[in-house]
Amino acid sequence: MHLPTEREAEQLTGLQAGGISPLALIHKGFQVVIDSAARRFEKIYISGGQRGLDIQLRVEDLVKLVNAKSWHGQQGRRRADERYPRR
Repeated sequence: MHLPTEREAEQLTGLQAGGISPLALIHKGFQVVIDSAARRFEKIYISGGQRGLDIQLRVEDLVKLVNAKSWHGQQGRRRADERYPRR
């Protein structure tokens, strides 16, 4: 598995990079993948479907809505605390 470039993502989804929401991919045949480190937060922000519009959701609600699979990142593997500090 690899993260597509912006151009690849736009070509695959038909959506503009920066506004590709996992919610928009529900019925398009894509498998949504969420970094397992995100699960340590109660809530996260995702794209609301256009640039500058974000939606706050509970991580578990997002996982259920889009049937997301967890991914344990391999590149630059560091503790989640280092990659995603609490604010």
